[in-house]
Amino acid sequence: MVPTIHLGRLGVALTVLASAALCGPTTFAHASTAADEAAAQFGLTSYSLSTITASGDISTALSQAAAVPGTADSPHLIYLPAGEYQLRGSVRIADRVYLAAENGTTVTLAATADQMLWFPASVTAGVYGGAWDAQGRGSASVFAAATARLQVAHLTLRNAGKHGVAGYRGVDLTLTDVSTTGNKVDGVHLDGSRLTATDLTATANRRNGIQLSAGSSATITGSILDTNGLAVSGSTTGKTGHGLGLSSSSATVIDTSISANKVCGISSTGRSVLSLSGVHADRNGRHGLGTSAGTQASISNTTFLSNGYNGVLATGSGTVLTLTGVQIADSRQYGISLPGKGTVTLSDTSVVRSGKSNIAGSGKSRLTLQANNLISAAKAHGVALASRSTLSITGTGNQLNGNAGNALMLSDKGTSGRIIATVSYQGNRGAAVLVRKKARLYQVPGSYSANRRTATTSSGGKIITLH
Repeated sequence: MVPTIHLGRLGVALTVLASAALCGPTTFAHASTAADEAAAQFGLTSYSLSTITASGDISTALSQAAAVPGTADSPHLIYLPAGEYQLRGSVRIADRVYLAAENGTTVTLAATADQMLWFPASVTAGVYGGAWDAQGRGSASVFAAATARLQVAHLTLRNAGKHGVAGYRGVDLTLTDVSTTGNKVDGVHLDGSRLTATDLTATANRRNGIQLSAGSSATITGSILDTNGLAVSGSTTGKTGHGLGLSSSSATVIDTSISANKVCGISSTGRSVLSLSGVHADRNGRHGLGTSAGTQASISNTTFLSNGYNGVLATGSGTVLTLTGVQIADSRQYGISLPGKGTVTLSDTSVVRSGKSNIAGSGKSRLTLQANNLISAAKAHGVALASRSTLSITGTGNQLNGNAGNALMLSDKGTSGRIIATVSYQGNRGAAVLVRKKARLYQVPGSYSANRRTATTSSGGKIITLH
């Protein structure tokens, strides 16, 4: 018989379990519980088990159980059977303590608190299962941690007065199949911390789905960061309401939707580093990707479709974006905007049907087209560069077709271009190439078909043919 210690009025039963190695080969058939599933999720092979037997308000029972630490060899697992529970204050979690809530369990915050569960410095812990609802009380986050190692899996965090889950000062946070929604600030908020997220749903939060700040880093895979920024109304200028926000931080995002957010799909400020692969950043209210000075981004096999301002905004000294196999379409303003000192390199990428120019650059920006890019069907120009910006076309297979204005326009003294591979210009309603206002273009001859004009200059612009 497995010994069980009943702790009476505290509403907790404690069972000490041995590992399979200690028990020998004997096995017992039983229905899997959330405790079993949590142990498997968190890699717990031998642990002590406490069961919360109280009903309704479990503040005392859970607080006292969670105060009993486990060890590396014998973690402490606390089990919440299916039910409706309330907390009237923050529960502090001791080291090597793991919580497992049965499917159908709901825990709500019944009084104002800084958070529902608090994971302090140096704690290693985890939470599995259930719905944790802060009911919008005060400035409460649902879970918060500082300098801890925290795993959270297969649960819902909702209606925080602040963040769904927050990590500060070096937290190592792992989220697996977590939904964080309806929170008054961010779904996930990290400051100087690390995130690994798989199958995360961070939606319908009033500010950001995920915010990474102060040197935080994240790897986000197979997730949904849609429809955030619910607090934003009217103009989106200067407002916060993004799927993913980066502030002097880094993120690798794979196979993830970051769409239909009130402001940007992704917003990067400070010297941030971003890698996107298989991402859909579509139908956002402002930019699919918005940057400020110092952003470094590598983007592949990603879409920026039907965004409300620019598909991609690349601006500021030190901003360098490389796009490979990217689709940018139906941007209300510009497909790619480089308003000052940004650098963008494209290969195997299409930028089409923008409400203004497909690509527009000014203020010492730099644009490079490598191989096989399509710049087509803009309501203004295909590519328009001005005010000391630089164009380089180095690869074959580039097409600038069907734009309502000029396919390529360079303007202003100090603006220059160099084209060393033949470009196809077809069906543009303006010139295939227009160089004006003392700009200069060095080019091999292009392939011209059905444009109003081929390669032409005005107002002191110069075209120099390369042989």
